[in-house]
Amino acid sequence: MADTTIYAHGAFAGLSGGPGSGGSNMNVTVVGGMYGVDYSETQPAATIVGFTLINQTCAAVMYCGLMTLTVVGLQATASLDASAAAQYVAIATGMCGETGEYGDGDCKHTFPSTWNGVASITSQLSVVDSSLELRLTSGGSSPRPAFLIGGNQVSLENTFVRGFHSIAYFNSTAPYTFILAVGHGCCPR
Repeated sequence: MADTTIYAHGAFAGLSGGPGSGGSNMNVTVVGGMYGVDYSETQPAATIVGFTLINQTCAAVMYCGLMTLTVVGLQATASLDASAAAQYVAIATGMCGETGEYGDGDCKHTFPSTWNGVASITSQLSVVDSSLELRLTSGGSSPRPAFLIGGNQVSLENTFVRGFHSIAYFNSTAPYTFILAVGHGCCPR
């Protein structure tokens, strides 16, 4: 899918399932929905390029797949009140091989157990040249991280995060987590 706008108000997700190795979705805008991209069932090594995800209520991207999800040029922005922000994360990944579930309340989603037994190579994440922003429309602050990571490897490069409690929460049984690059600074260019 390319060069498309999806209006997903009231929908579970704007886009579900994704192409694997050798394929990608690019230049897609999703407005609304619980999830902008639901890749809880996708082929190995999914890639999304140039996505704009606006005002999802649970997560902009949810991924559970074999191998790495590559995200390039993602612009994810959510304007939520404090109670909705308590459930929102920009990207949730890797939970399939760890707990099988993500979220609570309206955002509770059970991942398929398809990849159980190979959790060491599932749901890796690479995010490059992206911006993730949470804007609260009422008082308070977000108690959630931008990334909810259950996989073993994460690479974040030239990615700006704003409005979240923290950059990432790691829910992994791996002996270590690999983060290629993290920086802390002022303003996106």
